[in-house]
Amino acid sequence: MPDTEWYTPSRIIAAARETLGSIDLDPASCPAAQARVRARRYLTARDDALRPDADWTAGTCWLN
Repeated sequence: MPDTEWYTPSRIIAAARETLGSIDLDPASCPAAQARVRARRYLTARDDALRPDADWTAGTCWLN
């Protein structure tokens, strides 16, 4: 099975941080991606960020 994970290049994340100031929530992530993104809080596929009770109120949201 092919790898379906794709990680945002560091230069894009750096530009987002410069614009946003911080990344408080990454609602579509995984531990490997957080090595670059370093969001204060993140949700994985297992957390299912699209369920009705998912909490997206963490502040600045990064969603790529």
